[in-house]
Amino acid sequence: MADEEDFLVLVSFPKSGNHWVKHYLAELLFGGDIDQVAIQYQNTLFQKAQFDWNGKPARVYSTHEEKLPTSNSGRKFRHAGIIHVIRHPLDCLLSALNYIYLERSSRHEDIYDPRPFRLTIRQQSFEEIVSGEDLDIYLSTFIATGTLFYNLPGAGSWLTHNLSYAAEVPDTPIVRMRYEDMFQTGAKAFRPIAELVGRSLEESDAAFLNAQRATKVDGKFYHRQHLYGYKEVFNERQLQIFRKHWGERVAAFGYEI
Repeated sequence: MADEEDFLVLVSFPKSGNHWVKHYLAELLFGGDIDQVAIQYQNTLFQKAQFDWNGKPARVYSTHEEKLPTSNSGRKFRHAGIIHVIRHPLDCLLSALNYIYLERSSRHEDIYDPRPFRLTIRQQSFEEIVSGEDLDIYLSTFIATGTLFYNLPGAGSWLTHNLSYAAEVPDTPIVRMRYEDMFQTGAKAFRPIAELVGRSLEESDAAFLNAQRATKVDGKFYHRQHLYGYKEVFNERQLQIFRKHWGERVAAFGYEI
């Protein structure tokens, strides 16, 4: 419809690499101003700058929702393109533990309390978390529910979220990205985004390099930027349990355990 603005949406299950791609989009489209990439939960989609998308104005926002909205602050819009990022579920789990721990620490709290579910993390470092007996509890929780982010119910579980974007969307182009490819092939993995929004490969590669400089390893949003780190954390007993319950599900997305 004529009164519906175009949006490019960046979507992923939490801790799949969303923030990395967000920095890339900021460099590619807004001269590095990451504040112009809106966050759905903040309800500021129409307050952000527009960019030229092949001769038409458009905006960008990011989300973790498994079902995309069609309006914000009472105004309707349409998705002219989707960027979906996926990551190995066990690496999402580890990155989630790191995020929750750091979020709790930054608030000087003894526990992180994402109501209505309380996830208790009392360890004093990420290393203590992954080396302690509580790791079995966190793994079992993820196996049973597919998430540790109960404060983000709209994100769904790792499985339901990624299944919801596995199918094609009529009249909406989708760029599908894997965190592992982003890590292994670097700038090459980001080029389909530039092609989608009408930017050159040179502009894309420059945006990637600038985005790399903006990342902070061991922070809340980037953690280790380490590929398949779960192999260094979970023992064979734990991996066998995960395979039993999630093996076929993960294999459907091209992942092994």
